[in-house]
Amino acid sequence: MNPCQTFETLVEGYIKQLHIRKHNKALINQQLASDCLMVLTKPKNTTIFNPEFRRWVRKHFAFAAVGELRILMEE
Repeated sequence: MNPCQTFETLVEGYIKQLHIRKHNKALINQQLASDCLMVLTKPKNTTIFNPEFRRWVRKHFAFAAVGELRILMEE
C-alpha cells in the first residue's frame, strides 16, 4: 500500500467512526471553507445558507484579512 492509499484509508476510517451528522464537517474542503468565509464576511445576509449552518460557522470560525486574502481560522 503506498502512502496516499494509507492516508486515504486512515481518513475514511476516521470519518466512519464519527456520528453520521458529523461526516460532512469532519474535514474542511475548499467548498466548505469558501461557504464559511461567505457567512463570516457577509454577517447580515441571512439569505445565504440556513440558520443552523450560519450559527455553526460563527461558533467555530473567524477570519483574518491579509491584503486581499481572507484566511479561515478555527476559534
